[in-house]
Amino acid sequence: MGNGTDIGAVISRTTIAATMGGLVAQATGGNFEDGAYQASVVHLFNHEVTFDGENVSYDDDKGKQIVKYSATSGKDGIKDQSASWKGPIPKGSYTLNPDSISKAGFFRKFMGDWGKYRAPLTPNQSTNTYGRSGFFIHGGSSPGSAGCIDMGKYDSQLFDRMKVHDGLINVNVQYK
Repeated sequence: MGNGTDIGAVISRTTIAATMGGLVAQATGGNFEDGAYQASVVHLFNHEVTFDGENVSYDDDKGKQIVKYSATSGKDGIKDQSASWKGPIPKGSYTLNPDSISKAGFFRKFMGDWGKYRAPLTPNQSTNTYGRSGFFIHGGSSPGSAGCIDMGKYDSQLFDRMKVHDGLINVNVQYK
């Protein structure tokens, strides 16, 4: 396509979203087709962040990559996604509401390594969080986190783009 849209990637990601939506709907007593339809429509009209364990890419609603930055999750060397406060964020799907993006206030600058911005990530029903909670995407001065996605020095660049998006943002964690 002439506008830079990778139609194959859009179809692939929408198919995955529809399948997961249908399975979750069916597992919770709903109708597979209704869940698949809703998930595919929501997916098609939202921007998407993908974290692969090394990088975060931010794509528009047509699947075109807007930006890509290096990122980390968990404490250095820890690979166990079930390890609270030190393991990386569990693989799966999350939702970010741009209205929930917050800038570091006076106290947060001195309490922990949160960077300039942060936003909570809400796990979707299909994501196994191993009983963990409190996931964020944020910046920081030191690589690694207590299970969040750490953008390091790139948080301002990413959040400036996400803040102007109207609607929820899909966040997919898919390790290499």
